[in-house]
Amino acid sequence: MRTPPHYSYVVDGLPKAATPKPLILFLHGKGERGTDLSAVRAHGPPHLYPKYGLDRFIVLSPQCPADEKWDATKLDEFLTAFADEHAVDRQRIYLTGLSLGGEGAFDLLARCKDRFAASVLICGRVAPAAAQAIRGPLNPIWLFHSVRDEIVPVAHSDGLHEALQKLGGVVTYTRYDSLKHIQTWLKAYSGRRIFDWLLEHHVRA
Repeated sequence: MRTPPHYSYVVDGLPKAATPKPLILFLHGKGERGTDLSAVRAHGPPHLYPKYGLDRFIVLSPQCPADEKWDATKLDEFLTAFADEHAVDRQRIYLTGLSLGGEGAFDLLARCKDRFAASVLICGRVAPAAAQAIRGPLNPIWLFHSVRDEIVPVAHSDGLHEALQKLGGVVTYTRYDSLKHIQTWLKAYSGRRIFDWLLEHHVRA
């Protein structure tokens, strides 16, 4: 079996049979970079698995090297190699990331906007100009941020939301009033709602 290039990773929910299964690609934040793979499970879907129906998915969580940002080209090649070796439902590949991972997730969407059936981006530092450079609408996106985020100003998601609306497509924005940076993704990932929402969407074959 070919090892996916560029990133070490943790994975949950691999199917025992050859029946294709939906996949969530999760991109962690700045604090989980490095070579200690256990750090990848600090937050988000790999931390929560199998709660909230996450066992319905393959949860694929690469680790970003220390002192680097997520690289969209490398992520695209990594995901392609993984999907070629496992029973992945190609019509139901989803993307989510928090903080640095929210930024990286958007960069990946900009590179291959039709690959992901739906995406959840949480408090990412994304410039609206990045969205304006994309031609045509993206598949459904759900943004999360908080007015009291002390690390990444909420203006990033405000501007991104406006830019995505102008592109058309389905854009949902949950804008909390009082949560801090980490509290934002703790709240967003609590419960089944976003994972159920992801499964409502698929790309055309």
